[in-house]
Amino acid sequence: MEAWSAGAILAYMTNTRLLIILTAISSLTVFASSILAPIEARYVLNIVGNPATAGVVFAVGSIFFAILSYFLGTVSDRAGRRPFILIGLSVAILYPLWYASIQGAFAAFGVKLAWAFSAVAAGPILSAYIQDVIDTASNKGALFGYLYSAQSIAGSFGALLGGWLAQAFDLSAPFYALAAISALTFVIAYAFLPADRPHAEKHAGTKSLVQVFAFIISKPPLQFYLSLNTSFGINWGIKSFLWPLVVYDIAKSDLATGSIFATMGIVAFFLLPFAGKIVDRFGAYRISLVQFAILGTTGVAMALTHTLSLFWILAAVYTIGEVLNLGQSVIMTEHVPSAIRGQVAGLDAVMDRALNTVAPLFAGFLLTALPAATVLLLFMLLYWVSLIVAWRIYHTTLRVAVSPRV
Repeated sequence: MEAWSAGAILAYMTNTRLLIILTAISSLTVFASSILAPIEARYVLNIVGNPATAGVVFAVGSIFFAILSYFLGTVSDRAGRRPFILIGLSVAILYPLWYASIQGAFAAFGVKLAWAFSAVAAGPILSAYIQDVIDTASNKGALFGYLYSAQSIAGSFGALLGGWLAQAFDLSAPFYALAAISALTFVIAYAFLPADRPHAEKHAGTKSLVQVFAFIISKPPLQFYLSLNTSFGINWGIKSFLWPLVVYDIAKSDLATGSIFATMGIVAFFLLPFAGKIVDRFGAYRISLVQFAILGTTGVAMALTHTLSLFWILAAVYTIGEVLNLGQSVIMTEHVPSAIRGQVAGLDAVMDRALNTVAPLFAGFLLTALPAATVLLLFMLLYWVSLIVAWRIYHTTLRVAVSPRV
């Protein structure tokens, strides 16, 4: 297949074919990765024999992911993203088969290294490819909305399938399903995903880690992004850990937690396409400020409520704030040049993973002294800190004259 430039890819995208291909590939990768979500922790615990070692296995996987995100993202800027996507999908076919037959922690560490490679290819690198494609589109928000909506429902079905397979057969069954879906995704990507051809400016644009940091903090749009993404990443990290504790304190029911999360997934699926259009209509900056006002208001109310029905309703409204986060994807796409997009996407993934990891650890420490609802309140108040900082950046710099696209 002939390698295409970003401009040629965008021209090809106008007939919607490439958008459908990207939606299929990204949704299938989310679907596949979600299959293990209900059972992986229990599976690893059965292999290694104790919770502490199981936690180490997952921590090592996060470390591998962080290291490879930046390294592979940087290399993809020079060599093109399609080769890494294909290699990652091929690894995703093989590592579940290995995972399903391992014994002991040492083998689990090896599997986590393979998982990290495939996860980076299907995560930051695929994300950078998508951003390259829609870079000059006028309706970025709508396009991201369609993509994320499909991913949302795919993730829900993946988790449902994984739980059903484990219950109907055994804990190894979801791994074989993951391998099969990864194989299908590889075939689609190999047959239909156009190659992105690296250009001379990509080679010249490669920067050191220090230069990338300097680039990010020198750009007001990216300062705006960082001020918001920090608290969003922290609260995303504590969601699966802290929310179930708060809900259980209120309702004394695990089913209630599952039902609330399912409701949020359904709300996100239906709202994401409209959220993208709203971002295009009113602008990513203003919508991001509204988004964090919603998150901060509903989050604080959720922490203060003692009624399950009210928590449930507030969680559904909170989802509106979560889906509007695609405005930040638009900001990143518009203000990070293609020459270092893989590098920045990898670094962004490292930062997100760090926040997602540190937040539950800190929440666990606070839980030794405070009730779960109080801890949740402290985390939700961080949204207001981010909102104040972002509002100041917007009103002092961005509203007056938004920095030109780079």
